[in-house]
Amino acid sequence: MPLNFAKIRLMKRFLLISVLLLFSLANTTAGQSPELEAKIRRSVLAREYSSAIAELQKLRTEDEKRFNSGDYDYLLGRLAESSGDLAVAAASYQATVVRDSQLKGYALKHLSQIARSTGNLMLERIYLTEIMLLSPDSFLARGAELRLARNSFESSNYGETIRILTNGSRTSARSQIDANVREMRSLLAESYLRSDQPDAARAIFSELINTFPNQEQPDDVALGAAKGLDILNGGDGRKAPALSEAEHIERANIYQFNRDFADARLHFEAVIANYPNGANAAEASFQIGRGLLQKPDHVEALKWFERVLEQHPNSAQAKDALLQAAAAYGRVGRSKESMNRYLSFIDKYPQDEKLDRAYLNIVDLLRDRGEDTEALKWCEKTRDVFKGKMPEAVAIFAAARIHI
Repeated sequence: MPLNFAKIRLMKRFLLISVLLLFSLANTTAGQSPELEAKIRRSVLAREYSSAIAELQKLRTEDEKRFNSGDYDYLLGRLAESSGDLAVAAASYQATVVRDSQLKGYALKHLSQIARSTGNLMLERIYLTEIMLLSPDSFLARGAELRLARNSFESSNYGETIRILTNGSRTSARSQIDANVREMRSLLAESYLRSDQPDAARAIFSELINTFPNQEQPDDVALGAAKGLDILNGGDGRKAPALSEAEHIERANIYQFNRDFADARLHFEAVIANYPNGANAAEASFQIGRGLLQKPDHVEALKWFERVLEQHPNSAQAKDALLQAAAAYGRVGRSKESMNRYLSFIDKYPQDEKLDRAYLNIVDLLRDRGEDTEALKWCEKTRDVFKGKMPEAVAIFAAARIHI
């Protein structure tokens, strides 16, 4: 399972807050902190959390009043949670809540997270609701409200999800400033879709596709919106829905950027089939080849690159298709075809910024075939063509490797 680095960073942040809390408490009792409290601080600062937990439990036994007044139960909860002891963490957070501590809201938040991590969505809802009742205008309540919406969605209660996300008192008023507003709008659209309200879902999905922050880098929300619109337009996962050429390209590009190459291919194939003479036919063929390279399936990718060269020789994509085909031939052991494509690239595009790839890859092909003399000749050619530039240095290094 991949590490959740965002969660790890969040846990470290709260541990830091706990450390600062300890220092704050130390300042309020400067000069009279018991030795045990000092040991706790030293253990936390040294990240010796198991020792800190043992010392906190000892403090609770020896001086419960001081333990409670110092909010050490919350610190114990944080340390136990970070150590994976959820039972001790939950009990400590509960104690913080029962005492009506100033950290009660934070304790409730962590209790809700523990409930969610164990799959208890009902208990999570209880804690989230309590946070909202405790401090309805706080940032904790904002996060609780949005998590409550997702909780309802995960419980298949789409009507409640819609109610929460369309709550005009808070959510809509905040929508212009929340960083996660797109994710929540996506959740709302999904809820409309699953509640058989296609028009409402389509309006939001279309908005999300047209408004992602960087038009060159479609985000995950745009990907979800594209999938939602495909369903609404009649797509079935085996064939793209009937769309205009521009819509096919738009959705294909969203899928391709997010590495969903299978769905991207459906739309690219639709462009080729329905608009063979359109402006995007060459691009569609080339992008299918690129997607296949990622699988990797070099043999199948070659067919699409060669298709670009045969059917769209004067297109903007032909140049890159030629270079990609040369590389793919080399990877499947067809060095002669690879060499011919690189030579063709050098001949057709002598001023291209990727020209050095062709020269240097020819050197590699010849060396791999054991033709060291020819490889050294191409090293010299590369040095002559790219004199004073980085490829010259690479060619010198390649020649040195051959000699060695």
